[in-house]
Amino acid sequence: MDINTLNLNLLRALSALIRARNVTIAAKTVGVSQSSMSGFLKQLREVFDDELLVPGQYKIMQLTPLASSLADDVHSIMSKIDQVFNQQDSFHPASSQRIFRIGMTDLISALLLQPLMKRLSSDAPNVQIKIIHPRYLDSLEYFEQHQMDLVVGFFENVPQNLKRQLLFKDNAVIACCKNHPACSAPDWNIDELIKYPLIQFSLTGTPFENYMKKYLSRLRLNKPVSINVGTGLTPFLSLSGTTYLTLTIKRLVDRFENSAGITALKVPFEYDCFVCHQYWHPRHDNDPGHSWLRKTMKNISETLDSLSF
Repeated sequence: MDINTLNLNLLRALSALIRARNVTIAAKTVGVSQSSMSGFLKQLREVFDDELLVPGQYKIMQLTPLASSLADDVHSIMSKIDQVFNQQDSFHPASSQRIFRIGMTDLISALLLQPLMKRLSSDAPNVQIKIIHPRYLDSLEYFEQHQMDLVVGFFENVPQNLKRQLLFKDNAVIACCKNHPACSAPDWNIDELIKYPLIQFSLTGTPFENYMKKYLSRLRLNKPVSINVGTGLTPFLSLSGTTYLTLTIKRLVDRFENSAGITALKVPFEYDCFVCHQYWHPRHDNDPGHSWLRKTMKNISETLDSLSF
């Protein structure tokens, strides 16, 4: 392949197609007509002698093995090109109208969204934030297909090639109705805990994969989690007036103790602290606006304990 005869606009088109996996969406991203993007795809197939994208379900095309192998290099090259031509670019939060896309679970939103809103109002009134709810982060899909800027939360099996920064840690507690009989138990222990039904939010897309099940399995206790939900706040809104228990983070119980009629019990077994990170794709490392967003998230996380909701 002779690089001197290659139309470098094809690289931009390839990057958009790999991310969007849809000709129409890729065309809008690049700012060309659908027919032009179809033409780019045809040329790319000829250059690589490969289909690159093949039909899939719901108008989302599937990447061929070759296209998948090209993805990281293509996005990295595009990032470098952007840096070359935008060396003088800077980010001014007070006047910027940029839109950031943040993946944030409802648990994290309950803690960080309000202070983020206050910070935006004072420092970046025209910046827009789109919050997406990710349940797990075991691939680059959120960044490469949904063009996410940041994903924030407690996640397992996160790809090693994502950048990350610790935001905060928190202890685990057992949350329950403030009038739960366990609150008056003379000896609160694991035997008491397994007497009651459990509700828990899931860790992955696999049903009933959750923190409580993980710890009970370690203890070799065959106690099922009665209700498994896809959102972390649902248990809090459902505990009052029931005998259900849920394992969660202490800050959230502190946040909802009065409004949701719940309280916290000590976890009667060894557990790992909840560790919240923010994750981003390496291509955003040198983006001034993205750097501002990361610093903002880090700053508000460091002030969590001093916030009054």
